[in-house]
Amino acid sequence: MTAPDPARHFLVRPGAPFTEALDLPGWEDYSIWGYDDPLGSFFAQLWRNDSGGPDEPQVAINGFDRRLPWPQTLAVHIRYHTKTDPAAVVAALGIADPDPHLRPPSALRTGLSEHPDNRPFAEGWRYALHWLLGTVDEAPGSRVKAHPFTGDPHRAAAESAFASGRCYMTVEREWYAGADTALAWALRRAED
Repeated sequence: MTAPDPARHFLVRPGAPFTEALDLPGWEDYSIWGYDDPLGSFFAQLWRNDSGGPDEPQVAINGFDRRLPWPQTLAVHIRYHTKTDPAAVVAALGIADPDPHLRPPSALRTGLSEHPDNRPFAEGWRYALHWLLGTVDEAPGSRVKAHPFTGDPHRAAAESAFASGRCYMTVEREWYAGADTALAWALRRAED
């Protein structure tokens, strides 16, 4: 069986109801996700593969408790509940960047001076670029503490999705907006 395209929903927007399998490693046998139009929210129901079948989901993430307006916001919640690698979550939802390319380190270093003030947006911008340069080890979107970034554009794109998702769920919106904007710029989604 062929794995689903990890970029099949890269441009998905709220408003079109659907439900499909969630191809998340260790959870792919029964788990589903989609968009619930009456709630105006994305949702996921997750069962571990070793759970024995789909009675009640082990994890239910829906718009009843909190509205999840974008699949990137759903990704943050799925990662929180499953502790799955952020890039695997993004690929399972099909929201992976289809062809990510990073600017060279020299451009990233130059980008550090783009926002010289200390407002949260500028702090998020600089933090994301420092992560891309390998000078901090906690990822800016997923907040996963790992080894410094090693240049994988797919990992950078996954962190962009997580930073974008956090913009809709936290009081630190401005910081995450700065991180997401920096990652989008670094991935060449935003021109100079």
